Amino acid sequence: MPTIDAIDAHDVPEALRDASDVWVPQLGRFDEQVALLAERQRAGNEVWYYTCLFPRGRYMNRLMDLPLLKARLLHWLNYRYSLTGFLHWGWNFWTPEPMKDTQPVINMNLTLLPSGDAFIVYPDRARLSVFPSIRLEAMRAGVEDYEMLVALARRDRAAADALARGRGLVHRLRPRPGRLPPDRGEADRVAGRPVGGAQALVAARPLVNRAPTCARRGQVEISSLTPDRCGCSVAHEDHQGRWA
Repeated sequence: MPTIDAIDAHDVPEALRDASDVWVPQLGRFDEQVALLAERQRAGNEVWYYTCLFPRGRYMNRLMDLPLLKARLLHWLNYRYSLTGFLHWGWNFWTPEPMKDTQPVINMNLTLLPSGDAFIVYPDRARLSVFPSIRLEAMRAGVEDYEMLVALARRDRAAADALARGRGLVHRLRPRPGRLPPDRGEADRVAGRPVGGAQALVAARPLVNRAPTCARRGQVEISSLTPDRCGCSVAHEDHQGRWA
């Protein structure tokens, strides 16, 4: 089984280069080491990447206070730089009340995690399951975008590479009010269509970041949501909308 190590691409020890099969640098810390990672890939080794605590600014991430588009574009980076995996942090590192407190504390109460860093689902304790967040849905859409880029590359690599570099497409991925995401079947049909440059991906599904709504109360404030109630005595399965 291959060894996988999260690394700092600015300083990769020689021992690690030999001992680790899959390098996983942190986004925002390998800007000047892309050539090193490409050399690693040419030698037949996989390179992934991860986010944790940061980056912010011009980088992609899935923190709550960032545009949803940044969560979706995470996996465009996978295609653009031939990164074959994404090291996931975190799934469900919840506070006691994750609907109200989105920032767990670690390191003996010394480090306050940014909202959205520690979990991307919410607990559904009644069903021993989870509720998805809109950030998770955005990431899923990004994975489908990645699959379509790969499908396009099989027919027209130059067109796929141009799209992955953001030429004329990013504005088309912004949410459009009133349009719901198409199902998985639509993504498959898009990937299978005859390819004509950018037309292969213009149907990539947009996400609508709507406020949760209730038939009795209309829009519901995010802060009023709990794992099983919105404060109006209507169970969550009767609601429309998603949590951040």
